[in-house]
Amino acid sequence: MDLSDTPGQQVLGASFDGRYLAFSVYENEELFSSPWTGFVWDSAERGEATQIAASPREDYPDGAPGAMPLMYPLMNDGTAYWVQSDPTEEERDYRALKSYDVGTGQTETLARGPFDKPKLFGDSLLVGSWPHDGQAHVLQVPIGADVPEVPAELLAAQGLSEFAAGGDSLAWVTTQSTVHLYDPDRGGVETITGPGTALAEQVWEVGTLTLNGDMLTLYGQDSESEYHQYVYDSRSESFTSHAPLGSSDFHAYPGHLALHHTDAQDKHLQGRAVVRPMDEVPPLPDCEKSTD
Repeated sequence: MDLSDTPGQQVLGASFDGRYLAFSVYENEELFSSPWTGFVWDSAERGEATQIAASPREDYPDGAPGAMPLMYPLMNDGTAYWVQSDPTEEERDYRALKSYDVGTGQTETLARGPFDKPKLFGDSLLVGSWPHDGQAHVLQVPIGADVPEVPAELLAAQGLSEFAAGGDSLAWVTTQSTVHLYDPDRGGVETITGPGTALAEQVWEVGTLTLNGDMLTLYGQDSESEYHQYVYDSRSESFTSHAPLGSSDFHAYPGHLALHHTDAQDKHLQGRAVVRPMDEVPPLPDCEKSTD
């Protein structure tokens, strides 16, 4: 599959459902103002990628070019989902939750609002609604028959700043420092950072969550105002943070844990990536156990 040799053009976001790969590219180095294009590629047929979307090029009511938000697609069971700008004179910050069905070639608008990128939660999509004035909240959009119930604690969360989904598990951040974890197999919602936990008064400005049900990764600011990535293992209720030497980044994917690491001495910052199935990843030792 030949993407492009256009100078400055790079892959922005990608998602794979086992057969179909949805991905987006932006066209120049000005990331947050660059036009983007979305594609789907069939790994079974191994032909050319099909264009499914593009950032609107016409001017919008507020004069913005329409590139934001950037396209971060979610591919699931032959359908791609994403959020793109869709303002009107009355609703200038509104966006559209879109879907593209590979089988029919049809594109639909599923919902409109001040949304961010969708997350898969069972047979449903969760999108955060972030109005400029008002309380942030989570909207659930069914896409199949097996639609799990969103916990009331998330729906009513005050000061919501971010959330992540992994299978039937959820994690979210309130007041920028308190992380809540919901796992239906563990019987409810746990607080894993913030008051009453092992990391109380140690981690602030929490964000960039990834979750696969067993592992949660997050970035947080410590008491020295430095940012670190932390990994929480719900199987042992333990936290750890990798050594600061070099540059490392953990990412929890459904059923897998990935690590990208670059040695401090590597001047080219090429690094290396490792992906392991979760059934091959032993539980963390009791490094810092939650006291909640």
